[in-house]
Amino acid sequence: MPTSDKEAVEPLISLEQLVWMHTVAVTEFGGSQGIRDRGLLESAIARPLATFGGKNLYDTPFKRAGALAESLVLNHGFVDGNKRTAMYAMAAWLEREGYVIDAARGELRDFALAIASHELSTEQIAAWLVQRSKPT
Repeated sequence: MPTSDKEAVEPLISLEQLVWMHTVAVTEFGGSQGIRDRGLLESAIARPLATFGGKNLYDTPFKRAGALAESLVLNHGFVDGNKRTAMYAMAAWLEREGYVIDAARGELRDFALAIASHELSTEQIAAWLVQRSKPT
């Protein structure tokens, strides 16, 4: 599995797409719909493309998708369903970068809970994705 790839130059998920994923997650698994803080959602979408000194801080598709997931899980931009929405968004981001996640629903649930409890760093999230992703 490659550890670097072409850098994304714009967010691969829009706020509208993220809200749609949230609606799907809450409809499928239950919970309350609604945005708690739009700014936190916009920040999460922008984070994968953050730069410092002209270099992308997240230089692989896995790091970018992991940064998105981590921000969505921890920022609580939605009223409910943040972890579920984060898993959908993470998978969609990776798919748009040419990878698909091969993990069972239970694995994704445990992964999201580990992110929420601060058990995983962004690097560890990316490593998990590398192990469970394959090119499309």
